[in-house]
Amino acid sequence: MMRWIKGIALLILIALGANLNAQSSGDTLNNIIYVTGPRQGLYHLKYERRLLKFKWTQTIASIGIGYMPGEVEPPRNDPSDFIITPEIAQLFGTNRTFLELGIEPSINFYGNVTYVDLNAIIGIRGRITKNEMTNGFWHLGYNPRLFYSHTLHFDLPIYFGFGQYF
Repeated sequence: MMRWIKGIALLILIALGANLNAQSSGDTLNNIIYVTGPRQGLYHLKYERRLLKFKWTQTIASIGIGYMPGEVEPPRNDPSDFIITPEIAQLFGTNRTFLELGIEPSINFYGNVTYVDLNAIIGIRGRITKNEMTNGFWHLGYNPRLFYSHTLHFDLPIYFGFGQYF
């Protein structure tokens, strides 16, 4: 598991360092950090990076970590579920509101079991801008499982979230 965490940290550093001269370009709001849930875990912390931008569409990639607490009291004795969620998605829209379509594999660490699920992303998202210092983010959507290799005790395929552009 430590190898996965090191790999995730390396991916985040590469994504952050890929555009060190962002202040010199026109639209510098290419990154978002946000909290989302419930999805297949109770909550997730995610970092997102815009990879491509065209007039009416954008390609984004994100990486996140999620958590679902377990029950340690008998008779269930469910372990906690730690989740790593990479995502690639396409946004369709022009200014402040976008349709989001994407794919999100989730790597789950559930006790001594590690497994991967494949989830779809179908959602709507928006940008909140009141002034130059306020660049908020919200989203909500549907996150169904396309493939799963392990049955979970928790699966709510809807999500909502909020965060900040930077």
